[in-house]
Amino acid sequence: MPRGRLALVSVCLCLVCLIVLMPQAAARFCTRDSIQKIEHLIGKAPEMKGLNCRLYTPTIDHYKKCPSATMKCFAGEMNVLLDEWEITDVYLIKLKTSLKTLADRLNKTQSGCTIHCELFEMAEPEIFLNILRETLLLMNTLHCTQETR
Repeated sequence: MPRGRLALVSVCLCLVCLIVLMPQAAARFCTRDSIQKIEHLIGKAPEMKGLNCRLYTPTIDHYKKCPSATMKCFAGEMNVLLDEWEITDVYLIKLKTSLKTLADRLNKTQSGCTIHCELFEMAEPEIFLNILRETLLLMNTLHCTQETR
């Protein structure tokens, strides 16, 4: 009989652990740190005006239709921006990885979502960064609890 109780306790403990961990799945789409990095880059934008850089820029509507493909475009264009601006700050370089990881996490079957970034309009870096920030804020609104936003 003790083996039966021990087995039952083990099963119950495992179920409690699974229940506790389930809400964290939504938190993997929370991007507060990335938003802070983007806001830092927005602050640098006026200094970089002379570089004459333009980026393919998806919109929030594209994100609503095709989240993963849109985030992949943002991630790719962020690579271009950081290279053009010659950003070497490790804190900001991690943004490339964060956006790519986010796009991979969003990756699910999306019909009609073979988006080519080159089809988007090109915009100045400051506009690109503002749209990316707004997209991430929308994502936080949809996927994050109040405390993780």
